[in-house]
Amino acid sequence: MANPILKAVHNSTQITPIESDLLPHIRERDAASSTFANKSTELRDTIDALTATESQTLRASRRNAELAKELLELAEEAERRKKGDAGSDPELQSQLETLRAEVKESRQKWRVMKGTASAVVVGSGVDWVRDEELRQIVLDPEDDNEEL
Repeated sequence: MANPILKAVHNSTQITPIESDLLPHIRERDAASSTFANKSTELRDTIDALTATESQTLRASRRNAELAKELLELAEEAERRKKGDAGSDPELQSQLETLRAEVKESRQKWRVMKGTASAVVVGSGVDWVRDEELRQIVLDPEDDNEEL
């Protein structure tokens, strides 16, 4: 099998017509192999970029969770102050109202960031259903029951 291919590639003087007919097919095979190698490299680069993007998304999600935790801690602090003797001190009451407004604004920003992160994950084409962390980003319910 190798002998006719070698004769076709090297244009042997004793080449038969059948062997000479092999040359265009060999060149096509080589071109297809080269194209396949290039596409495989492009695919690997795309997969690497996707992995990096998913990693960044997870880091952003973790940061958002940390900020939400901090927000809840501030809300709890405000609630503790509210239950204290803030009713008699107008300055504390003013601070409490300011904190309530900040918490409300932070929650609104959090909802927007959460919605945006969910939309990015869903719209990216990443298989978020199979990934537990991404699924939590997309499907995490909001707790609107905690009013200050």
